Amino acid sequence: MTYVGEVSSYLQSVAPLELAESWDNVGLLVGRNNVPVRKIMTALTLVPENVAEAIELKADLVVVHHPLPFHALKRITADTTPGSMLLDLIQAGIAVISLHTAWDNTTSGINAQLAQIIGLTNCVPLIPSKLPELAKRQLGMGRMGTVPRKATLESIAQTLQRTLTIGSVSVVGERLAPVTKVGIVCGSGGSLIAAARENECDMFVTGEATFHQCLEAQSYGISLLLLGHFASEKFAMNHLGRLISDRYPNIEVWGSKRESEPSGPLFAVLDTL
Repeated sequence: MTYVGEVSSYLQSVAPLELAESWDNVGLLVGRNNVPVRKIMTALTLVPENVAEAIELKADLVVVHHPLPFHALKRITADTTPGSMLLDLIQAGIAVISLHTAWDNTTSGINAQLAQIIGLTNCVPLIPSKLPELAKRQLGMGRMGTVPRKATLESIAQTLQRTLTIGSVSVVGERLAPVTKVGIVCGSGGSLIAAARENECDMFVTGEATFHQCLEAQSYGISLLLLGHFASEKFAMNHLGRLISDRYPNIEVWGSKRESEPSGPLFAVLDTL
């Protein structure tokens, strides 16, 4: 029998928690270490729909990217969405583990996987860890590396679209602009555009950035590729699920089927403009 604590320890060997940012909330967030695990659901973000999925399919553990809870809570009640989800999970006996920025930044994590898809070489952190032992292992926030062959903003965008099965992406810059050095920060990485400039990157790949961050990239002459927050990270949670399944073949592991990019009437209207 495999227990929550064993899975938690394994995940920490894959993505050491000391790699997480200081503001983050990672590790075992809900549950007990001594509870048996037979079923695990992975997810990018917990929402009411996939909390219901985990309960209906009798998961014992959810491994989620974005933490729940993320920020400190003074009370847990059904009056808020996070509180209601936590109550439902606790009542169903489902544990929650989040790796978040530790999984972003480990050598096999999300940013490293994006760098591998692009084919970058000589990869190092965009921002090295302040911890000497991690910095020596070339660990830290984001990744950056060089493109080994002729590439453009368009060709790299097409490679990522095809590999990650993304319908559309947003770009800032000339589509045929040559690219030699790429910085990568998955998710909401727009605040790291200045770091990409300091490291002489001519292209920066992230999930999302604000209007002013896009203008910042444009002013620096950095080509910017926005994959979408969901698309830039969800694929790697599926990969993490496969790692768990390989490590624990006795456990049923699946990726949530009830999460997707936000959509609705507003997006449908915008698409027709």
